[in-house]
Amino acid sequence: MTLEISFEYEVQTQQWIADLSGIPNTASIHVYGNTQEEAAANVKLAALQAVIWAVEDGEIAELDEIRFVQTPVAA
Repeated sequence: MTLEISFEYEVQTQQWIADLSGIPNTASIHVYGNTQEEAAANVKLAALQAVIWAVEDGEIAELDEIRFVQTPVAA
């Protein structure tokens, strides 16, 4: 199974907008950061935590690959 995680980022004060429980095979997570790099790093951490929870809960039984698809949003 491949988990594809798509995300956007914006340059704003850090604010989390994500429901990290029960993620499906494709999950959109929208996270803010003070810089584009910070937001991208924050969303990867949030997504990886969601994957860990899903594996621990048995929602994802077999995981072969995780792909991060980054889409910049104009500031």
